[in-house]
Amino acid sequence: MGKWAVCLATIRPELAVRWLEHWQKVFDLHKADVYIMQDTSVANIPSEPNIHVFDHTNALDEFGENSWVIPKHTDTCRSYAMLQAYKHGYDYYLTLDDDCLPSGDPIGAYETMFRPQQAYAYKYFDVGSFFGYKHHVRGYPYGIRNQYGVAAQYGVWLNFPDYDGLTSIEEDITPEYDISSDIVAVPKYSGLTGCIMNAAFSHKYMPAMYQLCMGEKAGYDRFGDIWSALIMKRIADHLEDIVLMNGLARVVHEKASDPRKCLTKEMPAMTKNEKLWENLLAIKLAGNTPLECFVEIAESGAIPEPHQEAMLLWAKVLEQY
Repeated sequence: MGKWAVCLATIRPELAVRWLEHWQKVFDLHKADVYIMQDTSVANIPSEPNIHVFDHTNALDEFGENSWVIPKHTDTCRSYAMLQAYKHGYDYYLTLDDDCLPSGDPIGAYETMFRPQQAYAYKYFDVGSFFGYKHHVRGYPYGIRNQYGVAAQYGVWLNFPDYDGLTSIEEDITPEYDISSDIVAVPKYSGLTGCIMNAAFSHKYMPAMYQLCMGEKAGYDRFGDIWSALIMKRIADHLEDIVLMNGLARVVHEKASDPRKCLTKEMPAMTKNEKLWENLLAIKLAGNTPLECFVEIAESGAIPEPHQEAMLLWAKVLEQY
């Protein structure tokens, strides 16, 4: 069993306390430590030996005049909780939202798939693993029957899916529970929509999982986790590690966001989002570690400002650990 840290961003302390109560059995089962970034200037969520609570005064003390890289009033401030957990060297990191409650044992579902395994529908679609066979079926090339590391995994949400504002306005959004339990690798050189509110990462890849600076500094919001996932995936492709979509790692998402408020936050970044994956694919990476590649991407010009500067400041801090 690996050593787990759970990272959360919240601006609602009463909801975070309730969240802790619902997740306690799962956290106890895996002896997981919890790192909470409270999106305020004063933290009032009770700390315990395995629950570590931070606020923006902590970010100011650590980053000084560059504390804007941990933005206020946006969920991307969770980067600070992730940084504090990373300093203590866990094997795996789980990130959740305060309105996501457990369905079964998501940590167990993630941990099983972090263990070494055969090529899992990565460079060459593996029909055998997709349908659950124990071995590769006839014709699967022997030259790629290697074991690959798993960089990251993204789970699913029951009840309210993670739709954007425009989809939520145009479509009839109803609760959903009949969700596939398949586990599928994202093919090499394919992007993904990686939502941070139910995702797990290996220690190796945490340096590349900075949640891009959103909110006032950027002029838009709700793309921090999507863009950070694309950056991480581009790096994983280069280093030949796998990103999985894990249908067994499930949470119940209780709250549907106000679609009109979401659309207002998303609109200014939509054009950038349409082009980002193609821009990342055009970068020729040479780094040997996720952090080296992260810096290369930041310096490539493919990422719009202010994210380039924020990524480089983040990398400078991560280089110390």
